[in-house]
Amino acid sequence: MFLDKKKPIINGDGEQTRDFTYAGDVVCANILAAQTQNQKAFGKKFNIGGGENKSVNYITQKIKYILQTEIEVVYGDPVIEPKHTLADISKAKEFLGWVPSAKFDESLKRTIESFRN
Repeated sequence: MFLDKKKPIINGDGEQTRDFTYAGDVVCANILAAQTQNQKAFGKKFNIGGGENKSVNYITQKIKYILQTEIEVVYGDPVIEPKHTLADISKAKEFLGWVPSAKFDESLKRTIESFRN
């Protein structure tokens, strides 16, 4: 929305947190899973995440800073959703040797750049 110069709508107060994950890390985890020789990993399900929670308000402020915009958000009615979620990536670490490698700020900048192009 910010790139279109429109006010984004945040459902609820924006303090809900999520484990935002860089797409490149997800790709790497999938490649590791597809190529693993660790038979203990076969048939398992893995959570992939960045390893830390960020609030929607925090993300919004970071995006505004990167884009150097003063566009304000609109807060809408809350929706039924968990207030906080965080991926348990311990099995991916144990069975695949996977850990997130992207730093949050850099991956957010890369993501914004990909939307700009």
